[in-house]
Amino acid sequence: MILLPLISSLLSGCIGFRYLEKDQEILYDQKLKNTTDLNTDELSNQYLQQPNSRLPLLPVSILVPIYQTGLKSYSVEKFEEKKEKTQQKFSNKIKKADRSRKKERLRDRLAQKTEKYNKNIKEGNLFMRWGEPLAVFDSVSMEGTIENMETYLQGEGYFNARVTAQKNSLDRLATVTYDIDKKQAFTIDSIQYLIPDNRIKELVLKNTLLEKGQRFQQRVLTNERERINKLLVNSGYYGFSRQYVSFQADSAALGNHSVILQLIIKNPIGEDQHKVYKLDSIIFTSDANSKYRARRKQKEYNGITYDYIRDIYSTKILDWRIFLHADSLYREDDTFETQKQLSNMDNFKFVNIKYDTIGEDFIAHIYTSPLKRFETSTEFGANFIQDGKFPGPFLNFSLKNRNAFQGLENMELGVNFGIDGLTGVSDQDTYYQTIEYGGRLTFTFPQFLLPLRNRTKRNIGKFNPKTLITARINFANRPEYERNTFSSSIAYTWQKDNNLVFSITPLDINFINTKRIDPEFDALLEELASRGNTYANSFNSAFVSSSIFTATYDHNDYGNKKRPSSFVRLFVETGGNLINIFGDSIFGGDLAYYKYIKTNLDLRRNVPLNRNSSVAMRLNMGAAFPYGNGDDSTLPYEKFFFAGGSSSLRAWQPRRLGPGSYAPIDSTTQNINYDFEQPADILFEGSIEFRQKLLGIFSWAYFLDFGNSWTWYEDATRPGSKFAPTKLVSQIAIGSGLGMRFDFSFLLVRLDIGVKVLDPAQPSGEKFVLDDFSFQNNQTENIRIRNQPVLNIGIGYPF
Repeated sequence: MILLPLISSLLSGCIGFRYLEKDQEILYDQKLKNTTDLNTDELSNQYLQQPNSRLPLLPVSILVPIYQTGLKSYSVEKFEEKKEKTQQKFSNKIKKADRSRKKERLRDRLAQKTEKYNKNIKEGNLFMRWGEPLAVFDSVSMEGTIENMETYLQGEGYFNARVTAQKNSLDRLATVTYDIDKKQAFTIDSIQYLIPDNRIKELVLKNTLLEKGQRFQQRVLTNERERINKLLVNSGYYGFSRQYVSFQADSAALGNHSVILQLIIKNPIGEDQHKVYKLDSIIFTSDANSKYRARRKQKEYNGITYDYIRDIYSTKILDWRIFLHADSLYREDDTFETQKQLSNMDNFKFVNIKYDTIGEDFIAHIYTSPLKRFETSTEFGANFIQDGKFPGPFLNFSLKNRNAFQGLENMELGVNFGIDGLTGVSDQDTYYQTIEYGGRLTFTFPQFLLPLRNRTKRNIGKFNPKTLITARINFANRPEYERNTFSSSIAYTWQKDNNLVFSITPLDINFINTKRIDPEFDALLEELASRGNTYANSFNSAFVSSSIFTATYDHNDYGNKKRPSSFVRLFVETGGNLINIFGDSIFGGDLAYYKYIKTNLDLRRNVPLNRNSSVAMRLNMGAAFPYGNGDDSTLPYEKFFFAGGSSSLRAWQPRRLGPGSYAPIDSTTQNINYDFEQPADILFEGSIEFRQKLLGIFSWAYFLDFGNSWTWYEDATRPGSKFAPTKLVSQIAIGSGLGMRFDFSFLLVRLDIGVKVLDPAQPSGEKFVLDDFSFQNNQTENIRIRNQPVLNIGIGYPF
């Protein structure tokens, strides 16, 4: 009994009572009542106050004391004084600087420091930004919320709606319930079009969103105004704007909850109609920021005048990305499309399009300025592969040469070097250092390198067509083997709108030279081969040729925190195409050849629940089928599917789950031995993850992963690995766990701890292992361990 007052006192302090003044209350919760047929999310958006975010299942807000800690030492005057002194200091330095580059660097530093001070002045210091101010109940905000809701309901056609609020208090915690009485909705009885410009009236009446008998909704009127504006600014009406469009609704004339709606489109003052604009000329300025005005030259190509100091760009290729044409009607969409496609070429700092209406001519000016021709980037970091042990440092360096051959193509040279600490393919307990290094040369052309007519290339310019020619070389040195890989590919990419991207790689070739295989590992491969396993064939020196198709669809900018969003990726690859055409003797008999078909479908969905939490879901499935070479047919090792790991089922070690119900039992400990990676032909996995922000850079997550991998055929060395529809449900693995995320804005670090719930490798009737987890090593003799937690360290979200 003594503990109850103590616990109550502690919780009261955590909620924020100690920050209240006399007669104040904390806004603890807000509720809606009688919301049938109403959008509760939009009603909730009318709140003028929000309760403080709390820990799940607890009435505790840890963000409030953090905010109050920062508030104690916060002074706006100090930040304003520091900002003023800094600006004066840098202004003096800029005046004294003798070089333009030095002045530019000083201005950049001044802008960064000024932005930092402005952020502190507007949003508070770091602790204030991490925390939340205490939500003190405000009766004025409650009345304002009532007004907002009634205004919203009237905009939805409920002109007579009434909202009342009831505040209930318990121990200085206020809960407000808003009771909605929407009453009967008003409908549109008739529509009157007051449009004196007959040409515009004819255009507007087509495909209108307004209909007799529909419920009056302000959003429909807003959408109709947007439709009209978009229609007209794409029909030559350069001077048109939304301000010319208005609506009037008369709800009193008829009664019976009916509305007479008037759509009004006014003419410009002093004019009897809106002017239609046709382009007379287009002028493209390629170096608008240049100071050397007197040296400018001009030339004309396909009706466009190019103004420049140095003639460094191909006018033919630029013409394929410009959708403005002389003697054509002004279209806003063509303006935006031209800006977007010129920007997509990654050669210009900016692309601005302005129109000159002075005089009788209507002239389009396209202003651009070149990016730096040479650009370098260096990336240094560390990979955490397994259990966070032995971080592997890596270094990536790239050099980009823009407009390499004056055809707006970009050349990029990259080199990489990395040392990873990871388990071997055949020994999960021992950690090794593996070295991997290589280089990449890529040419990106802003066109399809295909024998197409100029007219065709111009027509497809709006799809951002690109050709990528890439050559790569990679050296990998692992304890079990040493392999060198040379590869080359040509790919064509294009996109529809901003959310649908396609890629076709008609030719991707790889020469794989296995220089060394560890004798112990080689003996293991031979043992597996003697028992019918074709795993060893994947380590032969080989020639792999393939063709690849990829399509990705991103709906609503996947991962945004305001709207539900989706991501879909389809991958299809066919291997051995050159072998099918020329035969397997094309490069002699010393190389292995592979023929296969591989496909993968990745589906993701993210649903924000509120400002601080969301639910993310994923389904990832794929299959690879080797064909040819009789019983020895297999996949290249890199083309197999693997299950388990930080972006897969996090309760299993990387690439160690499955296939099927296969259980590699250690003869000494009688526990499952996770020494071996488990390649498979079929993959099915999914995840559900709840994510919630705690404070500042810290977030947490609860996740549930499920899935497995399988082989097409029975593998004598791995019994239970064959895919069988009747055994699918019993062979689905399930893992669960908790995670912490540290969001540094430029980098997100993730820690996830996964534990097994259902393990298909366990005997029938013993697959549920959640209650049997242990932190002991599962290779400990005489101790049976079925569920050892797995720590995953990753960069970025798992999906």
